[in-house]
Amino acid sequence: MRVELRTPILETRPRDTNRVVLGVQNTSDVIDDITVRVVGIDPGAVRTDPARLPLFPGAEGTITIIFALPIGFPAGNHTIPIEVLSGTDPDQSVTVEMLVVVAEDDDVSIDVRPRTLTGGKKGEFEVLCTNRGNRPIELTLLASDSEFALTHEFEPPFLALPAGHEVVSLLTVSGRRPFMGSNALRRITVTALADDRQLECEATFSQLPRLRRGPVTFLILAGIIALWALIFTFAINASLSGDPLEKAFPGRALESIALALGADEPIAGAAAARLDPMTTGGAISGTVVAASNQEPVGRITVEAIRQTRDGPRLASAAATDEDGTYELVGLVAGRYTLRFTAPGFNDVWWPAGTTEAMASNVSVTVGNNVEEIDVTISGEAGGIVGSVDVGEAVQTVPVTVTARSVVDGVVGSVVAEGVTDDTNTYSLAPLETPGTYELTFTAPGYQAATSQERITGGQIGVANTVRLSAGEGSISGRVTSGGQPLGGVQIQASSGENQWTTATPTSGNIGTFELVDLPTPGTYTLTFDLDGYSSETVAISLGPGEARSGLAIDLLGGTGSISGRVTTGGQGLGDVTVTVTGGPTPAETTTLTAGDVGAFRLTGLRTPANYTLTFRADGYQAETISVDLTSNQSASGISVSLRRATASIGGRVVDSGSGQPIDGVEIFITDGVTEKQSLSASSPPGEFLVSNLTEGSWTLTFTRTGYASYTRQVLLAPGQDARIDAVPMTPLP
Repeated sequence: MRVELRTPILETRPRDTNRVVLGVQNTSDVIDDITVRVVGIDPGAVRTDPARLPLFPGAEGTITIIFALPIGFPAGNHTIPIEVLSGTDPDQSVTVEMLVVVAEDDDVSIDVRPRTLTGGKKGEFEVLCTNRGNRPIELTLLASDSEFALTHEFEPPFLALPAGHEVVSLLTVSGRRPFMGSNALRRITVTALADDRQLECEATFSQLPRLRRGPVTFLILAGIIALWALIFTFAINASLSGDPLEKAFPGRALESIALALGADEPIAGAAAARLDPMTTGGAISGTVVAASNQEPVGRITVEAIRQTRDGPRLASAAATDEDGTYELVGLVAGRYTLRFTAPGFNDVWWPAGTTEAMASNVSVTVGNNVEEIDVTISGEAGGIVGSVDVGEAVQTVPVTVTARSVVDGVVGSVVAEGVTDDTNTYSLAPLETPGTYELTFTAPGYQAATSQERITGGQIGVANTVRLSAGEGSISGRVTSGGQPLGGVQIQASSGENQWTTATPTSGNIGTFELVDLPTPGTYTLTFDLDGYSSETVAISLGPGEARSGLAIDLLGGTGSISGRVTTGGQGLGDVTVTVTGGPTPAETTTLTAGDVGAFRLTGLRTPANYTLTFRADGYQAETISVDLTSNQSASGISVSLRRATASIGGRVVDSGSGQPIDGVEIFITDGVTEKQSLSASSPPGEFLVSNLTEGSWTLTFTRTGYASYTRQVLLAPGQDARIDAVPMTPLP
């Protein structure tokens, strides 16, 4: 069986419908039933058209494989074996390999359960992160509420989602309950930061007050009555005293009210009013840069912590923008310590501390913005892993990979170096993070390649596969037929989906050819075609930059067939072995044992050529004939008669006097080299037969007790069945 994979390289995505065509030729002498099996893919996701391909001897056909890769099938290069199975002879089955290049398919989502939760000081939500794509996704989880009334804690805050998986992170929120009144609705925004996107989902935490609406309403009414009584009393006293009323609101009262609103406990004498903390409070702003390259760092969580009677309390939190800037607003007057955190980064307490004890305070006054509270943050050690495609190299190609840091577009010196292993993969670690690195790939005989990769804090980045191209190669040679150069031969070279064509010249340097500018390394299939001549196909593997010369191709002038019938004694003779020699390769068949018994046919014989046909069968003499085929000629009606190769002698032994048959007579027969013996039978009486005798002279001796011995000589021809009708035995007196 000969199989051609007409789609050796397939580029696809999960869920896409793919069609791959196989060309199949039946090279056996019997009708075959071809089926196909794709290894490594669910059979339920694969179908073939046709499901079974019947092929006569020498016939060709195609099978189309239709399949789709499942959701979550990993991105990258995959080698998928395709088994082409023979229905008559398992030894004829063939396996071909198809390179499937699967593109990345990103599909990630988040959801919060429940969407609304009622509770007291603390509540718990489940954040469900689902990756329906085909590559791993890393997520950083953040949460915020518009009032900065809650603290948020994820367990875990950093998720590595394999393809086709879902993971739950537990979000715990806590905050001071309202003292009285209605439920406080805290709207929470959950943010998941991926490589190149930001996913958001909202939830609501409904906090129960300490005092319910009924008692609160009663207290408010009582307070209003008391307040009016106080005002009335104050007005009467003021008018009676004669002192003028104070016309101006004391300047320090505003600050007292603001302090009262932000304090943990009521402050005596504070005004009973609510003021907007955005207008009465202060702010802190600054920039976060990376220690590795001094570039701004986004997605860093900044927390402002204020010391209270109950200990440290988170007053405000924010995340840095892509330019590294942040701003904490609505801060009441006081002193704060700032903490800078993010997965993959080392915590920093402003200005450069690693613990809270090493932090310095930032003083905030009402209505002021404390600027340039800048921090340099260092990432945890990271790395870069990836693979290199060196083409169809016969041997493993070690590729040297070097990493250089890139800062402000300027490429620095080498910071890491590695070499690919037997699977063409590499790993560069440790690398400072965050950072941008230029990777350079070099190997003997290949052109150097570069790529740029960026990694965030503590990340082990997976780089895109890099294809190395070697120097161009060439294939040259000469095409002949019977030692004579052939012009006008069409030559096609193919590798994957790429093709190159040329032809041999018909004048000048006839029969020569050269294919140039061939990408290497690679395997090329060369096909040589010329009308009236046999087609020839060869496979040539080129190493990096290799120039292959001196390729010799000899074409035979077409194909023909020989057919006929073998007989013996005028009757067709089956199971005769017919062997053909004289061509490029010997051929063999057998004559039919049913139907047209004795018929034979040999096809696909290269012409012109002189063939020798030999006919052999057990018990018959071999026959040899010669058949001369000119270009594209077929010879039919060949008739061959085989003669039996062995002879026999039979007859009957009788009494010479009475003529009655005698049984039990011993018969000895010899040609001087070989000896055989037999007995005359009782049924039929006196009959004997000695078979499997070669041609020549045989001597028969007949003996029996009471009778004189009798000797007879018989000359046998090849295949002769000789008979002695009456062997006379004379009784002894």
